[in-house]
Amino acid sequence: MTSIERTAYPRLKRLPSAQELADVYTATTEDLAFIRATARGPSPMLTLAVLLKVLQRLGHMPRLQGVPFAIVAHVRASLRLPADTALDVTPRTLYRHHEQIRTHRPRARR
Repeated sequence: MTSIERTAYPRLKRLPSAQELADVYTATTEDLAFIRATARGPSPMLTLAVLLKVLQRLGHMPRLQGVPFAIVAHVRASLRLPADTALDVTPRTLYRHHEQIRTHRPRARR
């Protein structure tokens, strides 16, 4: 049977391996430059980074409530943000981040 990650409709693993976290969810130099130039403050930085990395993995914008804690924690640690930094899920912030990501990655689906 084909793994769910390799299907036409990939989903996020609830418990990704340390290797997958490092390979897939660690921000690149280009990602970091975009995140730092775009987001204002730790919480918006974390939110933008999680949206961007999960979009790169799935090919569509995720619902933040569906992103496993392990992924959020890894992205937070890779950005060197405080452990108590939470996702900013206010509608205005999410709308702005979605638009910024679409501008940064024009082929990103809506």
